[in-house]
Amino acid sequence: MGVVEAMLLGFFTQNIGQKKSEANKYTEEELMLMKTQNIGYILQKLQNERKDCAKIMVNLHSEALESKLRAVYKKFSSLDHGVVALLTPAKNLSAPLS
Repeated sequence: MGVVEAMLLGFFTQNIGQKKSEANKYTEEELMLMKTQNIGYILQKLQNERKDCAKIMVNLHSEALESKLRAVYKKFSSLDHGVVALLTPAKNLSAPLS
């Protein structure tokens, strides 16, 4: 076996050994806790993004009448599009839906 082959073999066995030791670094309970914490974080971020989108939608709806986009307001004031532009904009985003 040549020097290069020996170096490569040592490198690969060393890396494989490191990966095995890292895999056993946490117990099953710790891994499950980390997974649930990640899911909780993702769900919290999703809820925050939904709130931000809702705030933007409410803002756009409340300013639609004075907007430069009168054609859009007129379009969504028609029966064909459910007259949604004529609905009163939401003011309280935390109010429960009925």
